[in-house]
Amino acid sequence: MLLVAIFVMFFSILTLGIFAYIAGTTNDLFQQIDFTIENRTFQGTYNETLGVGINAIQDNADIWGMCLLFGMVLLMIVCSFTFSSNKKLLLIIDFVILIIIFIIGGIFQYTYNEFIHSSTEFLDVYSNDLEKSSTFILTLPFIIPVVWLIMMIITYGRFKKKDFEESTSNIQGVGF
Repeated sequence: MLLVAIFVMFFSILTLGIFAYIAGTTNDLFQQIDFTIENRTFQGTYNETLGVGINAIQDNADIWGMCLLFGMVLLMIVCSFTFSSNKKLLLIIDFVILIIIFIIGGIFQYTYNEFIHSSTEFLDVYSNDLEKSSTFILTLPFIIPVVWLIMMIITYGRFKKKDFEESTSNIQGVGF
């Protein structure tokens, strides 16, 4: 589950950054067009219509990215309520999965960093338009253990309470 969420987070932020780059390039291209039809300039019409939407995309790309990232983290935590396990062996397997996912998170961090620095335009988009989302992806190896710890506390901790309730109900049934 955590691995799938990391893949989705990584590729969604890359896609959002490419979309912001395309929007910025389109905006720059349309700003350079200069002609007039019946006392109406193209730039004036563009700035009042499509330019407003493109500027909104560029201005809010980081907010959309952070909502997407935190939404996925929240989804993973909520999903941990549905998974149940009280076996000690599964806890050991979860630690092994954590190590593997931590390594994959480091690979994603390195790949993302290389992608951002592959061109000055991408560096500009990802460091200005997607600043917080990029920081989130670049600190992924530190975020993964925290999210994993929360998920494991919820997954394994809630069954301790159930076992306690079952054991107290068995004691009450005996006649104490």
